[in-house]
Amino acid sequence: MHGNQNDPGRVDINITELNLTEVNRDMAHSGVIDYHAGNDQIMVTARIASEVYVIDHSTANYDNPQAGIEAARGPAGAIARRYGNPGNYGAGQSHVGKDPGDRLFFAAHGPNWIAPGLPGAGNLLIHNNGVGRSGAKPENPFESLLWSLRRLVLGNTDDFTTIDEIDADTGRVVWRFRAADPQAVSSFKMGSAYRLPNGNTHVTSGQYGHLFEVTPQGEVVWEYVSPVSVLGALKRPLAYPFHPMQTSYRFSGDHPGLRGRELAPQGTILELEPAAAVGARMASFILRYVQNGMIGTVLVALLVIWVWRRWRRYRAA
Repeated sequence: MHGNQNDPGRVDINITELNLTEVNRDMAHSGVIDYHAGNDQIMVTARIASEVYVIDHSTANYDNPQAGIEAARGPAGAIARRYGNPGNYGAGQSHVGKDPGDRLFFAAHGPNWIAPGLPGAGNLLIHNNGVGRSGAKPENPFESLLWSLRRLVLGNTDDFTTIDEIDADTGRVVWRFRAADPQAVSSFKMGSAYRLPNGNTHVTSGQYGHLFEVTPQGEVVWEYVSPVSVLGALKRPLAYPFHPMQTSYRFSGDHPGLRGRELAPQGTILELEPAAAVGARMASFILRYVQNGMIGTVLVALLVIWVWRRWRRYRAA
């Protein structure tokens, strides 16, 4: 990392994410690391910068770790490939207002190389959350706070999530899934996607614990909404941060880790888990109304007004 914005081999430490300024204290927010054994490369995501970096692993020296660290500081440790936001290093048009320019990723999560032997092997799969896709955060403090609260609390925005397959050589999208209803797959935080042996893609929409399998033609052939939340097992899910799920994996019945285990259905989580306490049920009822519809919008607006008035009193003092 250094301050040269136009060097594609390094990350500019002064970079700021256009649509997530409230979390710029965490410049990268790296949540996933993947390793490509054939190329001896490591891939790491940077949610805030909306980029994915590929670096060379050959600098590693397990007999002399300090020597490996020094090698990584030199030219051999430069970024080999980067995807998602070329405006960050002067290689494309930056995202300005409602024009995304050449930006491709929007707070994306879970990048991984498709494993050898699977359809699309060597390409990248990524859960492209879409935060800020519909436009930049407003500059007006009141509108800015409402913008952030709508995304985090209400979850009903003009942004939309896509599942993107990226050609590792060209950086271009070669396959994309987007739900017909933009809000059917919407996630401010978290998420992942993995290619299955049958050519379908297994997706985790993390904000709502929504899991589904989609064909190359875009048909959803299986889906499941996890009832697990911080308030216990719930019949209807709540949005983040009450119902988070970063990722999930799907295994076939003959997976080595399942050998010798009883795989007959044992019941659902709701049937097997104790019922949530009365207080938790009341909290989920209230939160559901806050997170959906006009009542939630009104409550958020009242909260924004209260915070705004407190802030003005603080400034006046």
